[in-house]
This record gives sequence, C-alpha cells and structure tokens, in this order.
Amino acid sequence: MRTRRVAVLHVTGEREHNPTYQRLADDLNVSAVATIASLGWQSRLHAAADSSVGSALAIARDSHLIVVVGGEDVRPDFYGGPLDYTGAGSHSAAADEAQLAVIRDAALRGTPVLGICRGHQIINVALGGDLIQHLEETGQHRVPTPGAATRFTRHTVDLADSSLQHAIAAGEYVQSSHHQAVGRLGDGLRAVAASSDGVVEAITHASLPIVGVQWHPEHTGAPADQLARLLRHTLTKAA
Repeated sequence: MRTRRVAVLHVTGEREHNPTYQRLADDLNVSAVATIASLGWQSRLHAAADSSVGSALAIARDSHLIVVVGGEDVRPDFYGGPLDYTGAGSHSAAADEAQLAVIRDAALRGTPVLGICRGHQIINVALGGDLIQHLEETGQHRVPTPGAATRFTRHTVDLADSSLQHAIAAGEYVQSSHHQAVGRLGDGLRAVAASSDGVVEAITHASLPIVGVQWHPEHTGAPADQLARLLRHTLTKAA
C-alpha cells in the first residue's frame, strides 16, 4: 500500500509577540504529526505565513490529504466583515492568502481537506461563506478567563445526520477554544454538527472530500483516536 503524504498547514513558526501561544500551537502541531505517523503516513508541516503562496500550493499539490490547523482570526477583508469587532485578535493576511489559495485549489482538484478550528473557518471563507466574529464568553466554547493556563473547554456536539458517524460517536467529548464560528455557509457546504447553543461545530461538502471541525481533535485531552478517525474519514470521502 502506498504511503500517504499529508500536508499540515499552520500559520507560523514564530510568534515573538506571544511565545505562550506559540508553544501551545507547537504542541498541537506535534500531536497532529504524531497521529499521522501512527497511521504510517508521512506529514509535512508548513508555516503558511513564513513563505510564499506558491510554496504552500506546491506542497499541497504533492499531498494526498491537506490538514489546515488552528491559529489567528481570519482577516475580515476576506469575508466582507468589519475590521473593528469585539474580541478582535491578531491576523496574518499572508497565512490567510496561502491557505485560501490551497483550499480553493484543492476543491478544483478534488484533494481531500480537513480543517481544524481556524482551518474549519477558513474552509467556509474560501468557499464564499462568512464568520460570526465573536461569541459571548459563556465558557461553552473556551474558558472565559484571559491568561488562564489553558482556555480549552470540554463539551459534546450534536450530530445533525449520519455524515460523521464513522468519525465521531454520539455524545463523544471534544476539546474547544475559540471565539469565532462559521456563519453563512459557503457554496456546497452543510452543517453536520452543532453545539447546544446552535454554533456550527462541523461542516462537510456535498460533493467534495472537504471536512471541517471547530474543535481540536489533536488536543491531548481529546479521545486518543479522534483525529485518526477524522483523517481516515476525510480520505474515505475521496474514494
């Protein structure tokens, strides 16, 4: 059986302004890479903001599966939202441009894409949707205490149909930390899971092997095989 090549696109390898967040992002990336290796696949970790759009496209086109992971808020210019919004975080237009180009190119080529947190949101933006720019800090989507050791919260999601039945079990716990969410759905996308307050937690494309989840299956507090199941599921959609 041929070895699968997986492109893992993250935002950047250096956040001098926020080393704590960089360490968290690095830990999540290491966990994702370890899961990919456990499946016998090869991963290539690529920092989208640290090189050209062309290099991101080249790596993605040479891969059997693309995984777009978490990071900064998507810059509102890309979905027609106001730049000044409640809870506005930092942005990386360079990462946005590269990841949007990769997702749109993958859609044209039929390459499987799995989006995680920011990756889930940027899939929606790439296909013409928009984002809810800020969720109330109720503790349902992240711990509402800035500066806390971890802002991840553990919760369940409600599956809308059987689309993710082979990847996520009913009542299974997930780990989340986000203040934005998918709003108007992009072309061909449908919401297949939601949290108890109605926030979209997972999307799939009607005809393409594209999946997005708002939570972090690569988090060490998630069920051990949750990311592996989602990776296999996304590849299976392309079969």
